[in-house]
Amino acid sequence: MAEVSRFWTTNGTGDGPAGGYTAQQFYDFLRRLLITDQEASQGVIFSDRNQLACTGSATPIAVNTGSAIVHGFWYENTSSLNLAVTTPTIGTTGGRVNLKADWTAQTVRAVVNRNADGNAAIPALTQTAGSVWEVPLYTFSITTGGVITLTDARGYVAIGSKLQANAVDMAAIQDTAVNYAKIQNMAGLTVLGRSTNTLGVPDAITAGSDGDVLRRSGSGIGFGTIVAAGIANDAVTTVKILANNVTDAKLRQAAALSVIGRSANSTGDVADMAAAVDGYVLRRSGTTLGFGQIATAGIADEAVTPAKIQSRVRKILIPVHDPNSAGAQIPGYPMPDGQVTYIQGTFNIPSDYESGLTLDFLVHSPAASGNIYRRAYTYVGLGIGYTPNGIFVNTPYGAVSIPGATIVRSACLQNSWGGYDAPGNLVSFEFARDGSAGSDTLNNVVIFMGILLTYTADS
Repeated sequence: MAEVSRFWTTNGTGDGPAGGYTAQQFYDFLRRLLITDQEASQGVIFSDRNQLACTGSATPIAVNTGSAIVHGFWYENTSSLNLAVTTPTIGTTGGRVNLKADWTAQTVRAVVNRNADGNAAIPALTQTAGSVWEVPLYTFSITTGGVITLTDARGYVAIGSKLQANAVDMAAIQDTAVNYAKIQNMAGLTVLGRSTNTLGVPDAITAGSDGDVLRRSGSGIGFGTIVAAGIANDAVTTVKILANNVTDAKLRQAAALSVIGRSANSTGDVADMAAAVDGYVLRRSGTTLGFGQIATAGIADEAVTPAKIQSRVRKILIPVHDPNSAGAQIPGYPMPDGQVTYIQGTFNIPSDYESGLTLDFLVHSPAASGNIYRRAYTYVGLGIGYTPNGIFVNTPYGAVSIPGATIVRSACLQNSWGGYDAPGNLVSFEFARDGSAGSDTLNNVVIFMGILLTYTADS
């Protein structure tokens, strides 16, 4: 026939056959109405009672009430049903709880299908239309101790037709039923969410730049860089900081004239160590690190060269000798009035000499006061009388006032010395008084005390 309708009163009128409807007609009706292309896994009717839920951690497994369509055959369980499971002896064994449609027996029954003893794999379903067709309820494993672990494998029947737009509301969707495949395709590098601070439809949120993270920024969420508010206190540990990336600007500000370090002889937080006094250096003193003066222990042996020692002024008195006494040294040489008297001396420039050689010719009048008429000269060089190897510096005759009983500087020779003023070089000098000259008014003996040598030493 080309058209048919069901189900009518079976009285032979129209599509209501007088002999009633056959099992095949009911089978075709249910299969076409309720079974889709997922008939290999679907079967349980979701809205009926306890949906054939299975429980039990040891044999038997209990199958609760509910109904199902197995490849077009109606099945109903009106009370809890116990299914025995044989405990394996070799090892943990896998199994299934199935609804089995058997064309030969003309039944649909809940059955246990256990694998071979010690085989933990879940056995395959038998699905041959016209013979045996199984749909899954649960899978399980059972140990040699009889412990059963159940895993839900139920699939629910659906109407084999197209739903109207917006026909499925939230209550009709089973929990966890919307898997990844059911969600619409999305652009690359995106997540699904609501970026604005209002209730509404979610949308794609895209990570546009490498390294960006999803974070809240103001009244929205989106991908971007992390700001300070998004980092918890003490959250950034040492291993999170890239090497050589803590620049000077990233360090906290320090006190004036200070360095950052640990002054105590223990592990702990660093602090500022300030240089409070000009010239102080950072050194260890005992068990403390800090700024201060260098102690003896901080200077290596033989580390201080002459150049490192601060220069200082030295004064040395050079005694005189009488040229008529074969060179004997006479401290304080008398120079009588009314005649020409002279005195000479020699010495070597000291080994610690650095610069500033000055010669002061010192005289002393025991009692009288007046002027003396005197002259002085000095030779500095490598030897006496060799002018090309030295330099002469002279003070010609002139009158100098001598107070009574006072040692005075009657002449002072200070010169660049032509570069001959080097340590060890020879200095010869002569001092003369012309007591017969009219400019010499002392009218008494004068004592020549010697030469005061003044210079800057290197130590």
